Amino acid sequence: MKHLSVFLLSSVVAFAADFQTGQAARITIGQTTFTSQDSGVSAYQLGAASGLAYVNNTLIVVDSNHIAADPVLNRVLIFNNISSFIYPPATDIPQGTRCPVCVGSPSIGQANVVLGQLDFSSTAINLTQNGLRTPTGVASDGKILVVADTDNNRVLIWKNIPTSNGVNADIVLGQPNFTSGAAGIGASSMRGPQGVWIQGTRLFVADTHNHRVLVWNNIPTSNAQAADYVLGEPNLSAAPPATQLDLPPQANNMFAPTSVTSDGTSLYVTDLGHNRVLIWKSIPTTTQQPADIVVGQPDMTSEGDNNASKLCMSNGTDSSNNPTYPARCGNTLSFPRYALSDGKRLFIADGGNDRILIFNTIPTQNGQKADVILGQPDEFSEQVTDSTDTFRPDSNILRSSPATIRTPLALAWDGTNLFVSDPYDRRVLAFTIGETSVPINGVTNAFSRAVFAVGSVTFSGTIKAADTVTVTINSTDYTYTIVDKDTLTTIIQALADLINGKTSGTPDPNVVARPNPGFSELLLVSKLPGTDGNNIGYAVKTSTNAVIVVTAASSVLSGGQNAAEVAPGSLVTIQGTNLSDTSPDGVPGVPDSKGFYPTTLAGVSVYFDGIKAPLLFVSPTQINTQVPYEVNDSSGTSSYVRTVHSDGSITITAAVSSPIVLENPGILAQNGSDPRPAMAFHFSSNGIAIVSVDGTIKANDTISVL
Repeated sequence: MKHLSVFLLSSVVAFAADFQTGQAARITIGQTTFTSQDSGVSAYQLGAASGLAYVNNTLIVVDSNHIAADPVLNRVLIFNNISSFIYPPATDIPQGTRCPVCVGSPSIGQANVVLGQLDFSSTAINLTQNGLRTPTGVASDGKILVVADTDNNRVLIWKNIPTSNGVNADIVLGQPNFTSGAAGIGASSMRGPQGVWIQGTRLFVADTHNHRVLVWNNIPTSNAQAADYVLGEPNLSAAPPATQLDLPPQANNMFAPTSVTSDGTSLYVTDLGHNRVLIWKSIPTTTQQPADIVVGQPDMTSEGDNNASKLCMSNGTDSSNNPTYPARCGNTLSFPRYALSDGKRLFIADGGNDRILIFNTIPTQNGQKADVILGQPDEFSEQVTDSTDTFRPDSNILRSSPATIRTPLALAWDGTNLFVSDPYDRRVLAFTIGETSVPINGVTNAFSRAVFAVGSVTFSGTIKAADTVTVTINSTDYTYTIVDKDTLTTIIQALADLINGKTSGTPDPNVVARPNPGFSELLLVSKLPGTDGNNIGYAVKTSTNAVIVVTAASSVLSGGQNAAEVAPGSLVTIQGTNLSDTSPDGVPGVPDSKGFYPTTLAGVSVYFDGIKAPLLFVSPTQINTQVPYEVNDSSGTSSYVRTVHSDGSITITAAVSSPIVLENPGILAQNGSDPRPAMAFHFSSNGIAIVSVDGTIKANDTISVL
């Protein structure tokens, strides 16, 4: 597994690119769409997968797990020649299927070899030379293959990567033979190993329930060969009892490590029970050698799950003036499952937070903050892929979305794609580096780039001087005292001027007030786009015995929607930078004789789930396109822009997730800052005519319309 970066790209590809927080996966493996969670047993479907390895254009997937996700299929799948279906990012993707980037059907791609079973339809548990029981980890150096057969308390070694189904392993570690499976402590025993790694001549095993990492200086050549040294314990015979619920953390111990990896220079161990990742700056060579750096904790003796009070900045104070903290931030970890480095970056599968942390350089300080987060829109959120939307129970918009992960278990890297096992969604996702020129909410309804929440206050009754009217917005009061010459219209305008800061000097941070005198109404429009505006509260009151009547339509603004949620067939706008080499005025798409718009325009193509979309307009900062109708069977798509530049270089943008809803209409608006006045016209399909009336008014004159 040392050959992590073997991935060939065309010489014309230009990447000033990287990962960006909240981006979507570009490819999914094991499902027919990004948002399906189908369960089946075949060469092209995955169960609740865990361990991953990439080597020599081959992806190896452990189709099993140890976190009670289902189904557990007790097998290892080997996908050969993956570049034939996991297309390099600059590739013009072949068309003709519903999702050309979804590896979940025989027509797209499937595994070539299965281990642990004799065929692709079997899932039996076996304690044999070719059987498995809940395997979790896998590693390869391009020649040999190593699997952590967790519930058989052993590690299996194949001297060559198998090329046919159900091949017998050559060597077993942790047991005296291939039919023994007892847990034990010692240099030749194991208890629930979950992580394996090959680095040069060394073999590393995360012996999870013995709370240690075993190391062989040379790849073992015989069954039950004893390890040479151990990390996390003082000797090869020591281990905490199985009943121990915790172990105070130190720099030289571990509690339930689940992975061990190396980039050839440093060693990385996910210390699950201590909510941390340990880093040795150089590969340790002696028993119980202490780690040098810890990620996820401020020091080597802390173990808090999302230790926010020690690692995150305060987000305010409580009623007693004590500082408060977010539930998590970019520095914290919650039950990390896997850590992997390409020698430059460090990737961590932060299982309890349903996310991947990416450090653009290897951490050099304890508790260092991640630079990029995948699986979440920011460092503070924890969106779960199967949360139910109370207000839209028929549309679970986060179900297996391309930008979400639930308890990621393992990682693999091919130099361009980061593969992530997503067990509860029964898939493996591939996140691809790209130009970070389209924000994660950059694909929006072309007619309403943002849908703002609104509220209204209506006015009626009698005008009486000295009465007061108060509009309260999120606990801020705006009070106007009525004067003799006031009318309902002037009162509404005066309150709008107060709220907008024209007379108060400070505009309200939450809303814009718009007078609507024709309906004796004051409209309150959220300054926060989308559903965030629905949380803004408002209320009204008048002074005692006031005769003016003021009524609020509700207690909170409502109607805010996410304009990034789009419907199949919708026209959408993609906002970004460096999207094309055209002039700022752009290039319009011209339909052909059959009315079809081009799918490539000025070197630009847009893909939704790998489907090329028709293009109506292309410019360096904006693309107008249409969501393919084919995506109506999913609740989300992965979309990105591919651009062939004038110098022959090719760039792609980092993929973004576009939630799909049944319908999301919009209204054209005038240019300017949001919220903008609508460009709306009311008309009828019936014939109309206009009668113009002017001149002088005189009593008893008549007008007839014939």
